[in-house]
Amino acid sequence: MISKKWLIIDTIIIVLVVIMVSLHSCKKNNNPAEETVIVKTGTVKEKIIAVGSIVPKHTISVKSNISGIVGQLFHEDGDYVDQNALLLQISPTATPQSIAEAHANVKEQEAIVEQTESHRQRLEQLLKLSLETPDNYAIAVKDVAMNKARLEMAKQKLALLLKGETNIAGKSIKTMINSPISGYILQRNVDLGDPVVPLTDMQAGTVLFVIANMNDLVFKGLVNEVDVAKISSGMIANIRIAAMPNANVTGTLRKVDLQANNQSTTTTTTTSPFNVGFNIELDHLTLPKDMKLRAGYSATAEITVQQAENVLVIPERVLIFKNNKVYVNLQPDKSKSKPIEKEIVLGLSDGIIAEVKSGLGEGDKILDNNTMTSKS
Repeated sequence: MISKKWLIIDTIIIVLVVIMVSLHSCKKNNNPAEETVIVKTGTVKEKIIAVGSIVPKHTISVKSNISGIVGQLFHEDGDYVDQNALLLQISPTATPQSIAEAHANVKEQEAIVEQTESHRQRLEQLLKLSLETPDNYAIAVKDVAMNKARLEMAKQKLALLLKGETNIAGKSIKTMINSPISGYILQRNVDLGDPVVPLTDMQAGTVLFVIANMNDLVFKGLVNEVDVAKISSGMIANIRIAAMPNANVTGTLRKVDLQANNQSTTTTTTTSPFNVGFNIELDHLTLPKDMKLRAGYSATAEITVQQAENVLVIPERVLIFKNNKVYVNLQPDKSKSKPIEKEIVLGLSDGIIAEVKSGLGEGDKILDNNTMTSKS
């Protein structure tokens, strides 16, 4: 009986201790000092956010003017190539019809050369007998030379179709594709034996390589139509790269498109005309030393359009909007139990903190609306 009696007493003591701790905690949480925001001096910046990525300023798609199959590759993805460096060799896949036409063209040009040469010889004999003028003979000599050149061209075309190479002015000419610029190979789109469709007026042709100058990178992104009127060329932007969150990169706004691209700047697929974006481009990127950017890095650009320094600021969460006016609840005096509602005039805002132009002074204590709501 005694042990049971002491057990009951111990239980009662524990319950009383828990109640006292809870009351003390509630009293501490109800301390008005912890539910107020103090008006301070600070800086407010209005920023425009552009969402995009880091890309090369100039990207070249290498194509071929002749058809065939890839016979030899000289470079891979990621290689650096100089201008005019050999990229690949194309082995022609001539059709029987094209070979027959080339043979026929050679025979035709041979017949023309033979005919014009015979005419030249006849005029030469007549000129010796003073029966022909020197001018007519000169024209005949010129015709022979031109037709011989056409014959040589026809033979070279036939050699290219049959062997994939020929010889012009003592130089061996093969069906080689050279790099048009100096830069890095971002993509190699063909392998050995792949067919190559030529670039013509009727077709786009096969993209063999994609080459870019990685020393000339830019930021390309989208700005919401609500903000695009606030920015202009020459503004400086801070660029945040997702893969390098601590890197400090800046750029200069080079251009803003005059026409929207009808692509939403949000993650939704809405086609609302009020949610379209305008393309912008930032160049002259300044990077930290030893930092290496890669094409395709996702990034955001922050462009400061307005700034107010050394002004009174308060969090936007304490604002009360009603009847087209802005109010805050001031901490009541000891003689009053209800908060004092005070009308204020706002200035610049960044969406988190707002500038107070009038109605408050530095050090004033404002009741935090979020804390009051949670308490209720």
